[in-house]
Amino acid sequence: MSDNAAHLVIKITPYSDLARQYTLGLGAVGTFDELREFGLFWSSLAPDAAEVISRMKAGDFAEFRSGLDAERRRNFAGLDWAARYGAIIMPALLVRVTMLAGLFGVPWGAAFIRCQQTGLIKRRGHVYEWQAGRALVNGE
Repeated sequence: MSDNAAHLVIKITPYSDLARQYTLGLGAVGTFDELREFGLFWSSLAPDAAEVISRMKAGDFAEFRSGLDAERRRNFAGLDWAARYGAIIMPALLVRVTMLAGLFGVPWGAAFIRCQQTGLIKRRGHVYEWQAGRALVNGE
């Protein structure tokens, strides 16, 4: 992947399910280099995950992968692991949009687009950002 990979913007349609695509893609990562490329590719929607990945060293990958595998088997990988790698497995923007999609019973992409229309999500450069201080529902 080129150095410009971080500047790709992923196309989002009303029927996109990017949270699922992210989860499946993360599960397919088998090497540290693949994780780095994954972080670059998803940096526009998961900048918090990309930041954590960018700070990782090659030696951290085995610990990350082991914890991810445990989590996928529904075994808690531990508080330290969650604090260190939680943003990778649950990027904040993807989680917020997923929650809204579930709350309103709409596809993920439709929820994302509506969040953009209402100003809850704005794009700055190549990165989508949740607008702090903007209410989700019922003052949350």
